[in-house]
Amino acid sequence: MEAAHFTTQKAAADITLTVIPNLGRTADAVMVEPANAAQQTVGPNTPRLEYTFTIFDGADLKIETYLSPTLNYKKNEGLKYAIAIDDETPQIININEGEEKPDWEYPEWWNNAVTDHIRKKLSTHKAVKAGVHTLKIWMIDPGLVFQKFVIDKGGLKPSYLGPPESRFIK
Repeated sequence: MEAAHFTTQKAAADITLTVIPNLGRTADAVMVEPANAAQQTVGPNTPRLEYTFTIFDGADLKIETYLSPTLNYKKNEGLKYAIAIDDETPQIININEGEEKPDWEYPEWWNNAVTDHIRKKLSTHKAVKAGVHTLKIWMIDPGLVFQKFVIDKGGLKPSYLGPPESRFIK
């Protein structure tokens, strides 16, 4: 799913999620504005994006989030967002977790992310039943730019651009 093709957007009084045309690798991207917004705690009033999707048989799902490369301006804390399917407990994803060498020292992972114009982070969602579901993405830190979400039910083949977006029929 392209990040700009959300089903629902929940904004806060002073924080919005803005579509940036032609910024993504394969389409548009979505970012938090203002860029200096305060860090958020996940809750019912936290800005979020929702995407409706359907699976035809139950499975464990992996979701690859494609983000634009972003400097870790928070240094040791890292930049975070939250992800969940339906009403499961949101998973907090730190896009800088496990990095032994910081981005400002230009390690290989940073050079690859900048060269490819993409940063991928993986989340796992267990025993998702067949039917219509809602993927929810919450803003925790500003500075993140979402490009795409790829749902893997098993058997996803690697590709540079990721799979094409499935059609959504209302």
